[in-house]
Amino acid sequence: MGVKVFYKSPVMWNMILFCIFSVMFLYFQSIYRFDSSILSRDFYLRYINDNWSIIMVSSLTMISLFYDFKRLASFLFALMVSITLAITTYFLFLDFSKLALLVLFFYLLFSFYLFQFYHVELEESYNNPLYDDRDLFLPNTTYLNAKIKKKDQEVADGILTNWSEEGCFILFKEKVNFKGKCELFISFKDYSFSDFGTVVSNTKDGKGVGIKFKSKSREKNDRPLGWQHFYEIMEELGHEPELVK
Repeated sequence: MGVKVFYKSPVMWNMILFCIFSVMFLYFQSIYRFDSSILSRDFYLRYINDNWSIIMVSSLTMISLFYDFKRLASFLFALMVSITLAITTYFLFLDFSKLALLVLFFYLLFSFYLFQFYHVELEESYNNPLYDDRDLFLPNTTYLNAKIKKKDQEVADGILTNWSEEGCFILFKEKVNFKGKCELFISFKDYSFSDFGTVVSNTKDGKGVGIKFKSKSREKNDRPLGWQHFYEIMEELGHEPELVK
């Protein structure tokens, strides 16, 4: 099930900045190696000519991250780090530098954790419908009903197909066109829960939307029964999205 993500998380922006840093990291290494001025136009053009591969891969990685090409972004990010590692290692063999080695260590460390955080972000409930358009049955055999409202006007009725502490994903019977801030209402047994959130993603068929709620550190007394109460009840009952029977 293809999902279009509107929300650009801090992790995604940090990965884009990391792509820029990768190019700069190699550029400063080249300056040190050839003892050139940082403002030398001739050296800058020669650097572009000699390092077109890392520049191209970094640019494609940033584009794929921004436009949410998940698999391509993961592959290109790993490729970019690999090219940077190979070029830096080559420089170290030619002219060993403790500073370059130290920076390379932190570069690899940051790249590893950014890559892990990125995949954790992709697995968040508001980015993952937890159902496929080829499925014969929805994952929930007992539906958790949900309603979305915007500006006191009911928009649509749906069911929860995935949820986490940060957000949820909702499936509707018909195609909906909905973005921005909203209010979510959930019915579970004889209780009703409501909270404010933002639509951050939707499925390509327009029948599913992902909602991200405000920071989980929000106090529970903001409203009688909010999202945090609902999530904790699901946790205490041992319910998971694919196990609600």
